[in-house]
Amino acid sequence: MRIFRANDVQAVHINNNPDFIHRRLVSPMTEGPEGVDVGLNTYKGGHRFNGPYAYNTDEFCYISEGVAEGESHGVPFRASPGIFLFREAGAQTDFFDVPQSIVNICAFAPGRFDMDSHRLAPEDYGDWDGSPGPKKLPVLIHYQDVSPTRFELAGDQAGLTYRKVFHAGNGSLHCEVGHLIISANTITDITPPATDEVWWIEKGRLSVTETGKTESAAAHECIHLAAGGPARRIEALAPVTLIRLATRTG
Repeated sequence: MRIFRANDVQAVHINNNPDFIHRRLVSPMTEGPEGVDVGLNTYKGGHRFNGPYAYNTDEFCYISEGVAEGESHGVPFRASPGIFLFREAGAQTDFFDVPQSIVNICAFAPGRFDMDSHRLAPEDYGDWDGSPGPKKLPVLIHYQDVSPTRFELAGDQAGLTYRKVFHAGNGSLHCEVGHLIISANTITDITPPATDEVWWIEKGRLSVTETGKTESAAAHECIHLAAGGPARRIEALAPVTLIRLATRTG
């Protein structure tokens, strides 16, 4: 187990703009897992990211605060708090607007080993083979539109509300992305995950005890749970909302 804290990660100004702050919280470059990386972004409202652009790895974004708008192949999209966005590798974004200041996370699966090699050349946007068939478009889902399901790492489900937002069944082959709410003072034992997981704390404070050692993570911090390892106990020291990113091989 390891806690990744935003204050320990150097801020990068995207496009050299001081209003666009990015922190690569967890990645292979920060001794995180290879299967996924997680970046924390704070963008001041009133700006635009000009495109088009696309990536060679799947991208998952979650909007915690504010509003983001954009287009993909001329199809508009709008993301507000509680919305998850899945951009499959190759999906083109024409542009990305920030009408209201936002706080969001963007995760990539598999994880990135540097800053820029995930960016595709223009001839590879949309469809990998350039065929005239249907284009890959972003998929947006609000967590409240997903029915709660069992959180499989926990035996006792009391105080837990888990929603599996993106998974192999709806096209996400490299990462399961979920939304977990934990009621205050909930204490439960969790089994070791089969694959690496990263939990981003949106709200509250969560403590994790492993082999007698307890650490806690607060809002905007990440917990990396390595595959296997010992059993762990989690406790919500306040009402917790977290985003779960569990690596998958297929």
